[in-house]
Amino acid sequence: MVGVGKGAENNILIKDAESLELAHKVNAIILDKTGTITQGKPVVTEMIWKNGVNIGELKNILYALEVRSEHPLADAVVNKLKEENILEAELTKFESVAARGVKAVHQGQVYFVGSLKFILENNITTNQDLNDRAKQIQDEAKTVIWFANEKNSLAVLALAVGTGFFPVQGMTDARNPGTGVRHLLDVLHHLALPALVEQ
Repeated sequence: MVGVGKGAENNILIKDAESLELAHKVNAIILDKTGTITQGKPVVTEMIWKNGVNIGELKNILYALEVRSEHPLADAVVNKLKEENILEAELTKFESVAARGVKAVHQGQVYFVGSLKFILENNITTNQDLNDRAKQIQDEAKTVIWFANEKNSLAVLALAVGTGFFPVQGMTDARNPGTGVRHLLDVLHHLALPALVEQ
């Protein structure tokens, strides 16, 4: 878990301890055919709100939650809302829940930001329209962040790695049948990972 924490401090997101333990077995990394890998930081590409909510007020609460969060993805949300000159709502009882998200109280109501698992674990009802959009976002190989109050989901945020690339030396051409990488790409495609293969 120390490794996961150190990675987060350097904007390296590790899914869980098991993934880190298995990393030493990696013998191939697939990059795009131009021989570059993304250098940019995560950015918010879209905010989808539940119909009928007060978006302006909720953005103030979302901003206040993410300003206090230490998760590396929170910076992307903060930067996006700063562009809109959002004001910071007053919060109490702020709490960070490891590997889940953050929560706090605003005017007597609890608000949550984090993973879908975090939302469901707190018995919060998710809106079907937001569920559908979240799935679409994930199909595009983007990260989804949920925002909710203690009863209902309020928004989903789509995050992707920002633009900016640097070259990688010593690349092996994936089109070379001798590398076995072409075969690996075919396997990924058949495993229903088109968003990964097409990027």
